[in-house]
Amino acid sequence: RQYQNEITPVEGITFKRDWFKDRFDFLPRPDEILVLSSRPAIFTSWDTAGTETGRSYTVGLPFIVTKDWHYYIPHMIRGKMDYPQLKQVIREMHRFWRVSYTCIEAKSTGQPALQELAAENMNVIGLAPPGQRGGPPGRNELEWVETITIPCEEGRVHLPSEQYMLARGDPNWVTVFLGELLSYPEGSNTDIVMAMTQFIFYMEKLRMKIRVQEALTPDEPLHWGDPAEQYVSPRRRRYLARHQEPERKLLV
Repeated sequence: RQYQNEITPVEGITFKRDWFKDRFDFLPRPDEILVLSSRPAIFTSWDTAGTETGRSYTVGLPFIVTKDWHYYIPHMIRGKMDYPQLKQVIREMHRFWRVSYTCIEAKSTGQPALQELAAENMNVIGLAPPGQRGGPPGRNELEWVETITIPCEEGRVHLPSEQYMLARGDPNWVTVFLGELLSYPEGSNTDIVMAMTQFIFYMEKLRMKIRVQEALTPDEPLHWGDPAEQYVSPRRRRYLARHQEPERKLLV
C-alpha cells in the first residue's frame, strides 16, 4: 500500500494493522467514561510543528478514556499552521469535544501555547519528549514509542468505523493515520505517532500509579456502635430475610 508516495507495509512494522481492526460506531456512554479529579477523562493531545514550511505537521488527537482504560480516538486534526492558527484550533477542539485536559508537546510552538492557554484557565499538561528535560528517562524515541504498543496490541486503542465518520461528515482520516503508524519508524513523518505516544505513555503511567495506590489502600475500618444495636437474633434475621423490601432500580 502507498501513503504519501511511500510504500506502507501492509501489516506494519512497529504497529500492526490487526491491532486496530476493532472499530467503533458509537462513542462510549457518559457512565462508561473514566473520571479523573471529578472530570470526565476527555483529552486532546497535540504534537506541534516548529514552522509552517518544514516537513512536519501539527497533529491534534482527541481521546476518550473509559473506566477499563480503553482509548477512543474519534477525530484528527493534521495540517501546517502558524502560531495564532494553532491556538485557535486547540480552542475549537477544546470546545467541540468538551475537553477536560489538553496535552501539548512542551517544545517549539507548544511551549508558549501551554503558557497562554493556561492563562485562559484551560487545564493544560506539558509533555516533554525523550531527550528533553522532564521527558521519559533512559529511553530513545523508538524505545519510548514501543512502550505504547502494549495497549495497542491488547486491543485497547480504538479508531472509528467508516459509518461513524460518514455520520459525522468527516473525511476518512484513518487512512492517513494508519499509513503513518504502520510505516513507523521508516516513514518520513512521525507527527501522528508522537501525538498518540505522548498521551498513551502518560496515561499508562497514571494507570499503574492508580493501581498501586488502590493496592496499598487499606480496607474501610469497621465502625462499632452500640453492641445492643449490632446484635440481631437468628429468629429476627429469618424474619428480615423473608420480608426484605425488593431492590429499587432506576429505569432510564
